[in-house]
Amino acid sequence: METALLARLVRAGDGASVTELASSVCSSAQSVSRLVKTMEAKGLVVKQPHPSDRRNTLVRITQKGREFHGDATRRAAEYFDRVAEKMTLDEMKLFLELSVKWHNACAEVLYEYRQKGLLSETDA
Repeated sequence: METALLARLVRAGDGASVTELASSVCSSAQSVSRLVKTMEAKGLVVKQPHPSDRRNTLVRITQKGREFHGDATRRAAEYFDRVAEKMTLDEMKLFLELSVKWHNACAEVLYEYRQKGLLSETDA
């Protein structure tokens, strides 16, 4: 999940709150807060006071975090390129089509569960 948080922080540009990070990775704020502490100890992120809201803090990616994210992205791309070499174009199209269908079905069921009160916004 570190890489997902770093990717979100790269996209955010100017940092994000723990709540925003938790929402982006479909996790609880408590879990993300613990992970942010670990990442901060590794030098991947820093926590800073929010410039306009003293009650909030922003998590920002460090240069070391950007380098870690870049390396992880390159390794993942190499891995998936190697996997893709073992599939035909038709197999890859089918896989992507089914992956999108699966993702949409999961999102729909999560929404239904939340509407019924079976899950909170921080669950799943």
